[in-house]
Amino acid sequence: MVLIQNYEDLHWSFLHQISKNRVKEDEVKNPVKEDRHKWDYLIPASENRVEEEDRVEEDYSIPVLKNPVEEDREEDHYELDNPIPVGFQFLPTNEELITEYLINKILHNPLPFWDFSEVEEAVLYSTHPKSLVDFVNGEQKWYFYIHKDKNFSNNTIRKVGDDLGFWSLKWYEKIHDAKGNKVAFNNHFVFFSKRRKKTHWKMDELQLHYYYDWHNQPPVGFRFLRTPEELVKQYLVKKVLGNPLPVSDFLEVEEAEFYTTPPMSSAVHFCSGEREWYFFIHKDNNIPNNPIWDVGNNAGSWKLRKTRQIFDTMGNKIAFKFYFVYYSKLGKTHWKMDEFRLPAEFYKDFKVKDEWAMGRLRRGREYF
Repeated sequence: MVLIQNYEDLHWSFLHQISKNRVKEDEVKNPVKEDRHKWDYLIPASENRVEEEDRVEEDYSIPVLKNPVEEDREEDHYELDNPIPVGFQFLPTNEELITEYLINKILHNPLPFWDFSEVEEAVLYSTHPKSLVDFVNGEQKWYFYIHKDKNFSNNTIRKVGDDLGFWSLKWYEKIHDAKGNKVAFNNHFVFFSKRRKKTHWKMDELQLHYYYDWHNQPPVGFRFLRTPEELVKQYLVKKVLGNPLPVSDFLEVEEAEFYTTPPMSSAVHFCSGEREWYFFIHKDNNIPNNPIWDVGNNAGSWKLRKTRQIFDTMGNKIAFKFYFVYYSKLGKTHWKMDEFRLPAEFYKDFKVKDEWAMGRLRRGREYF
């Protein structure tokens, strides 16, 4: 039973497995004025700034998952040209269940295999597990989708109706995809009888991670490896001018919010995996350029260690990079922060009021 976080009352989820035996863990055109010509090396000619009323707002949030449409889904069924050979068993990995089944179910995409039942969560928690499944061919594991109910979603103890017993959450683990991104949690439940005696019934509930953006995932093996010039020209400049970005899944944070939160607690961790995270910083013009940012509750501080200019391949100065290091009460830590900023003349020439910076939070040595 997978818990899918939604901003609606109802949503779908997927029961990974319920088992009887012990389970092993496996253009709008805007002419450029004369004082802007000096920035031509920074902005391609086809990407003039879009006026405010014609700008298309990018959606940086997780899309709302709507209730499934009740209709004939025969066209989505997976047709087997040949029957599955004898000896093959359905033994999916957790990642396969999440990426190939659950996410496709939520987005109403074709499924690899259309043979799972759909159960209301209220029914699940009013029925003994033995009455939910069929022992036709001696099965020991069963897979099905769960239509979620908010009354049950966050309970670690889930009582079964008529005092038949209860499901108890014993532990959970994180599930990562092939690129190392955290995509879901696996919640492990055990069924206890009404006398609080542990039984042989077990259930794995796959809960999709709230911040995982399944729409904008690159193919397996691809990672975001960027140069300073690419970060400035392809992301920061486009963000400031309101032009479309190559990808739209970078978070936006307020300057004061980021620098007054310990790095290990910052929300920017969730925008990508690995050991470094990219995001946009909304600068506050009322705050001076601080060389030291004190984190709340005397937890530590960010200290500016050095500033350097960023040049493109033609030798033009395009931005500045501010390099911060986080210090805890005990001293210097491994947390580092690079903040890329455009020159002040850029905002003046283009008459842009909102100032943005590109941030990169990371752990480890400096790459450039």
